[in-house]
Amino acid sequence: PVVAKPELEDSNPPDSVFPSSLPAPLPSKSPSVASSAEAHGGERHSASIPAADLNPPEVQRYVVEHVVRSGDSSLHAFHRLRAFSGKVPRPIQETDYDIWRSGVELALKDPSISDLQRTRLIRDSLLPPACNMVKHLSLDTPPEVYMKQLDSAYGTVQDGDELYAKFMDTFQDSGEKPSAYLQRLQVVLQHAAKRGGVLEKDIDNRLLNQFCRGCWDNNLISELQLKQKKHNPPKFTELLLLLRTEEDREAAKT
Repeated sequence: PVVAKPELEDSNPPDSVFPSSLPAPLPSKSPSVASSAEAHGGERHSASIPAADLNPPEVQRYVVEHVVRSGDSSLHAFHRLRAFSGKVPRPIQETDYDIWRSGVELALKDPSISDLQRTRLIRDSLLPPACNMVKHLSLDTPPEVYMKQLDSAYGTVQDGDELYAKFMDTFQDSGEKPSAYLQRLQVVLQHAAKRGGVLEKDIDNRLLNQFCRGCWDNNLISELQLKQKKHNPPKFTELLLLLRTEEDREAAKT
């Protein structure tokens, strides 16, 4: 017997579920954009610059000099010397020779820098006419030779007793910070000691005594009890730190 097959429902889903037609996919790149990119790419290729034009000899020489000098940047930041020209009267933005020389001496005592770097420090801080005194010397010349040349023109010619008398006659200037006055005293006293005007073992005591004598800020002297320290005077660096700390504390109040 023949069994009749049941009629099956239409297997296609309704149009509301799967529309019969889907929108066309968007193009990955518009023709105008592609043509523009191709055009730009062509321009870049056609406008390529020769390597010689990108790195001319002048630029290469500048880069080399910069690399050589970059090693000295931290040196100049640490041992910063104020300008010195030797002009009379002394320009207000410059230091006198004794102060300038004390900065050079710190560099000469620093074992971490070479003689060539010391020489550069000296040369870079000099202005005319002082720089004319050493312009005939080369960078290979030892820094001691530079200083001997400059000492002959600007160094003191006073003996130790005269320099010590100058130290005893050095007082704080109007508007000068106590810490700056102490540093100025230290320079004069060191020069007197080098000339035999005072013994090395007496330097700390003489420095403290003259500071208490020449400083106008009696409140600071009392606050730090400096007169009581005369029997056991602090070192210059310790005294300087005390003064600067007290100056900062007073400045914070205002």
